[in-house]
Amino acid sequence: MEGLGNRKPIVVLDACSIINILRIDSDNYLSDLLFRIWTINIAQKVYDEATTNIKRNQLDEESGSRIDKVLPTFLPTVKKDDEIKRDLGHLYDELIDFSKHTKKENGELLSTALTCSLSRNYNEKITFYTDDFPAKEEFRHYFENQQIGYIEDSVDLLMSLYVSAHDFTLPLLKDYLSKLKCEYSTTLTNLVKDVEKLYNSLTSKDKKDRNLSLNAENILYGYYHNHSDMFKGISYFYNNKKYKNFYETIRKYYDLLPFNISDKPNIITKIDNLTSYLNKYTVFKIC
Repeated sequence: MEGLGNRKPIVVLDACSIINILRIDSDNYLSDLLFRIWTINIAQKVYDEATTNIKRNQLDEESGSRIDKVLPTFLPTVKKDDEIKRDLGHLYDELIDFSKHTKKENGELLSTALTCSLSRNYNEKITFYTDDFPAKEEFRHYFENQQIGYIEDSVDLLMSLYVSAHDFTLPLLKDYLSKLKCEYSTTLTNLVKDVEKLYNSLTSKDKKDRNLSLNAENILYGYYHNHSDMFKGISYFYNNKKYKNFYETIRKYYDLLPFNISDKPNIITKIDNLTSYLNKYTVFKIC
């Protein structure tokens, strides 16, 4: 086995983190840096999800063409899903049981299994980067109890790259954080626009259903007034198939939302707080 001192840190990437990084990486600096700084690992399911979803939000022709060229460079880092499950053995079933994973196999589940396997093979803690905030909550205790590493998001990813690369300047970091905030804000804005259209199309009879009208109003009021009612409305429709149009709309955006719907803090606030910190204090870099 290669000596720890000579080996680049190992990381596992989820589809949403890959998507966000590639979408803000206009000159391929970040993708090049990822391979230069780290040893990247990706589950096959993750690569497939990234390929399917990366153009979900509208991209200009130049960005689409750039991503089409860059995404395949991640292929050599892919590990087949069957191999991941085989490496973990019976512990894969225990992972599903402990995390109470009720969805079909997805990228986050297989990435957690991959992180666990890598952690044991190399006897070190591994960082798994994902912007799927419900998944972070789902697997957080597994990471802690198994002592396999950390679950972090794309803001943490940018900061980790920043402190590791001498050519990653502070103005560049702030620019990427601003672009990342834009990506998240666009997702939330699009969700609210779709909910608003559905709400405006409700008939007088529909609006007499207080559960329907109140939770739609909670989303709209919460968004426009920065109020926690937004989380209540989103959570209600996410868990309620009775109102099909609202349910499907929330599900469409859910995995890309910049927060866990059960929590008030969100990644947009995290970016704002970090940017404020960077304007006041110096982050120590060993380069």
